[in-house]
Amino acid sequence: MASLVLTDSSQLTSDSQHLDYTSNAFQRWTLDSLTHSLEDKQVLCTKCRASNVGIRGHSGCSRYFCTASKGPSNIGMFCYHIRGLSRVATIIESVTLAVVKELKDLLDFNMNEIKKLREEIKKRDADHNQLKRERVLSKDKLEQYQRRSNLRFFGIAENTSGNTESLVLDVIKNKLNLPHVTVDDINRSHRVAKISGSKSRPIIVKFVLYRKRSEVFSMKQQLAGNIAATSMFSPEEEEEDMGRENLQALSPLATLRRDNITKTCTWGNMDNGIGLVLSEPTISKRLAASGLWLHSALEWTTDDSEIGVRFQLGGLTIVNLFCVDSQFGDIYIYGEGYVFKITHITQKVTRECNLLDYYEASDIPSLVNINCNPVAENICLAFENGDVLTVEHRTNIIESVGFVDSGLKSLCWSPDQEVVCMVTGRDTVIIMTGTFDPITEVDLHQDSFGEKQFITVGWGKKETQFHGSEGKAARFVMQVVDDPNSNKDDGKALISWRGDGLLFAVSVVSKENVRYIRIFNREGVLQYTSEKISGLESVLAWRPSGNLLATTQQLPNKYIVAFFEKNGLRHGEFSLPFSSSERKVLQLLWNTESTILTVHCENVVSSDTSLYFYTANNYHWYLKQVLDFSKDRKICCVEWDIESKNRLHVICEGGHYFCYDWTWVTNHSHGNAISNGAFVAVIDGGEVLLTSFRSKVTPPPMSDQKVKMQATVNAVVFCFDDDNSACAVLADGRLVALVQDKVGGPQQVQWVCEVESECTEMLHHWVWLSADTFVCCSGTHVMLLVRDPQQEKLILRSKAPLDSCLVSIVRTVDPLKVLLQMSDGQLFVYDTARNKVSLYNFNLPECCTKLNILRVEKTEFVFGLSDRNRFYINTKEIANNVTSYTLHSEFILLTTLQHTLLCSRLDLDGIESLASDHNLGTSRRIERGARLVIAVPCDTRVILQMPRGNLECIQPRPLLLHLAATYLDSREYRRAFELFRKQRINLNLLYDHNPEAFSSNTGHFVRSVKDPTWLSLFLSELQEMDMTQTMYAGFYAKKSEDKSLTKNKASIGDMQYTKDGIKHYNYQCNTVSFSKNFIKKGLGAHKLYLARLEEEKRIEAEQKKQEQEDKGKIKNQSEEFQANMKVLGTKSQEDKETILKENLLEKQESS
Repeated sequence: MASLVLTDSSQLTSDSQHLDYTSNAFQRWTLDSLTHSLEDKQVLCTKCRASNVGIRGHSGCSRYFCTASKGPSNIGMFCYHIRGLSRVATIIESVTLAVVKELKDLLDFNMNEIKKLREEIKKRDADHNQLKRERVLSKDKLEQYQRRSNLRFFGIAENTSGNTESLVLDVIKNKLNLPHVTVDDINRSHRVAKISGSKSRPIIVKFVLYRKRSEVFSMKQQLAGNIAATSMFSPEEEEEDMGRENLQALSPLATLRRDNITKTCTWGNMDNGIGLVLSEPTISKRLAASGLWLHSALEWTTDDSEIGVRFQLGGLTIVNLFCVDSQFGDIYIYGEGYVFKITHITQKVTRECNLLDYYEASDIPSLVNINCNPVAENICLAFENGDVLTVEHRTNIIESVGFVDSGLKSLCWSPDQEVVCMVTGRDTVIIMTGTFDPITEVDLHQDSFGEKQFITVGWGKKETQFHGSEGKAARFVMQVVDDPNSNKDDGKALISWRGDGLLFAVSVVSKENVRYIRIFNREGVLQYTSEKISGLESVLAWRPSGNLLATTQQLPNKYIVAFFEKNGLRHGEFSLPFSSSERKVLQLLWNTESTILTVHCENVVSSDTSLYFYTANNYHWYLKQVLDFSKDRKICCVEWDIESKNRLHVICEGGHYFCYDWTWVTNHSHGNAISNGAFVAVIDGGEVLLTSFRSKVTPPPMSDQKVKMQATVNAVVFCFDDDNSACAVLADGRLVALVQDKVGGPQQVQWVCEVESECTEMLHHWVWLSADTFVCCSGTHVMLLVRDPQQEKLILRSKAPLDSCLVSIVRTVDPLKVLLQMSDGQLFVYDTARNKVSLYNFNLPECCTKLNILRVEKTEFVFGLSDRNRFYINTKEIANNVTSYTLHSEFILLTTLQHTLLCSRLDLDGIESLASDHNLGTSRRIERGARLVIAVPCDTRVILQMPRGNLECIQPRPLLLHLAATYLDSREYRRAFELFRKQRINLNLLYDHNPEAFSSNTGHFVRSVKDPTWLSLFLSELQEMDMTQTMYAGFYAKKSEDKSLTKNKASIGDMQYTKDGIKHYNYQCNTVSFSKNFIKKGLGAHKLYLARLEEEKRIEAEQKKQEQEDKGKIKNQSEEFQANMKVLGTKSQEDKETILKENLLEKQESS
């Protein structure tokens, strides 16, 4: 019989608490049946082995459930234990079921989680593969960019020396006809791959400059092979050195060529990057016709502009707004529900997103603002209905970041892209962060003036004034501003930020229907409020420098641009050259330097649009340029570039995009002759202001002469053959010649002519070669125009195509040739006689905004200054801190960022010293920010213009010394002496300049100077020191140090002046001698010198008196001698000799 082990009842009790109450009935039924079946069985106690164990236990056992009772009563106790064991089994079963259920639920949960993780891993793997592909493409793009200066040459025979540079140079010079390419243009070169039989290995050549590599690559057609028509490894063939991805993309092309399969192969954009696209020609044409393509890159500028590029967006006709990426220079354009991107580097047009999918085509609201945020790397679009959307650059996903239920009137981002300001339909201003977290919302029409309200003690207030017959009650009458133009106001609210982003202004119409300006800080706190002025318009532009707010105002008699200070007070104005009934101003824009104000306006009648460019000097506003656009090419929007200071972006209807780069040009007369009047022309709208700086210095805005034109002037050019003749190019295309009839006379109009109708494009970069010959640029062509005096027209004689954008045209030493500079610094020569454009001897390292070419001692030199202050002579960078330069007839003058003026000789030695030793010659301090205007030829005057616009005339010491040397060499001692005294030049230089010449021309010197005071001054300043070796050593650096050529200045004291030379002094003597010691010691006291002269006169008078007395004595002695001779005639010879000796002894004793 099996024994049962009973556990403690406390454990049973505690475990029984976990049982499910629904199983109690089953438990009771089981226990009851088990009790009846075992009622008559004998049960032993497991502790003491006593039989018939009862419920109470027995006396010999310590167990609680064992009793000493005997007989059948022990069966009940056993049944009780059986019931406990059954309960334990039930507990175990219930716990097992609960644990199994819990484990099953946990397993299901884990399986779901694993499934989700697998899907996430799969998605991340896909993203990882995409990023890996992008990384590979980026790496290959960077690698390709690094290899952009490389070329591979195939078919060049192997040599034993291993010197590949000489082999490559031999091919370039002899077979490509590029003799100017030297070993200095090659960075490194080497062969690639292993030697395999007799086949020559290719050579990789890395050039120093990409421009030089392009020049070599452009001549590859002259080699034996052609990569476009024959195999890729033809003899002596060159190709671009490409990266791995590009080479893999080219492998299908090589396969097609080996299989002689002809298909269209073009480079295009694919979803996963740039690759080779193979397609049939018909399909390619359809794609080109249906997609968005870059049709052309056409240069379009005016005379004062440096570069202008035009793109045409083939699939876009209406453009609403655009913005510029300040980080990469890309252009984002919104129109017809699409956002397009023009990549700055590749100049490709792509479509970023389609808002037709976000809105229904008929329900797309009007766009208020588009902005590219380089920090968040997205584009923000704000619509009139209140929607604010963002488009990520990488994913092009459209996301809604906010909505204004009352709509948006205006939205503008701060210059730092950290704060955005909105004007809502309820005329409230909402300020938010760059991540669209709200800062504040204020009422635009709040009653207060602002936080910076003026403090006044009441003087001048209306309440304290005398009101006459109106009485004291008039002080309480509120003045109501009546705006007659209020019904013409468009009601727009415009926002404009200050350049530092601390303040912004809002132009809004008040509740009284009068427009005024309110200024807030970036936290949305009102600072100032302008007075309510009649006639104000909605356009508003805050000057980036922060001192002026520009807006337009309609007055009864004129249309003006009005300026306000930040406190809301008026501060100046200027009139527009049209009335409000003729044109309406749509925009006012400032460039980033705050130097150019652009006025975008529209013709009220014809709907033609125009751009007016204004600059300010000496508080006068000049109209410098006017660009007119026809109705078919109406301007949609205009924007100045944020990074490039003078770059303007313009987009017109029809998908035309224009980019203008402007630079400052000084229009002055040419020539180094003394007949050149040093004329400078200034454009001021329809007037040409002319000033001759040889005769006088007239500060702007004044001038010597004003010539009124019939239209706005866009450019002024001077003739090379006639130094003082100028030609004005008008905005309507006509040319007006201004000629000086007599020397010193005014400029008068000689002829007016138009350009023939064949020249339909805008003409710019004018050069006046001769009396009737002009050279200019039109689009991508350089043109030669000749004036027909009978028809009064400029006739197109010839034109030549150009490969890139033209920057400047300069006449060379040859009057029939001009030098052309492209946007990348390439130089070409245009031969007008043969109508041929050819490469120049070299190219500039970068594009230069100012360019000159000059021949010095049969050697041509090209001088260039870039907008980065780098000054070049030919290909050599001389300095990187030059702000301006000009060419004098004998010198080159430069101003630097250190506010100094440098002068160097314009001869072969001076230029070579500049190019080799960086010896920039003598220098002097100038005013901060001064720029060179002109140096008067054959003179010493140099004109500088200060930043505020006033002029300063200086005479640098090197120019003075050069002029003095010219006078001394030509023996013009009078003019030289006047120059020395006026400019405080040491008078020792009169002698030290050329001692031998001076010593041999002392008489001429005295006769030229004439003035005894000047002679005294000269003699008193003479010193033994050689000024050409000490004080003026910089100017006489090349003077010989041979001492034999320098005569001792003390010997001048020994010279004697003839009567002719000193007769003007009324000296009654034959000669005047000066003490050598007096001169040598250099006693400069003028009084001592005059005293010395008086002493000499006294001595001369005494000597003259003594001579007269001696003559009387001689006469007496002669008479006595004759008497003695008569007496001696009777004497003997011996007696005669004795008498003579006695007389001689007597005379000696008496003397």
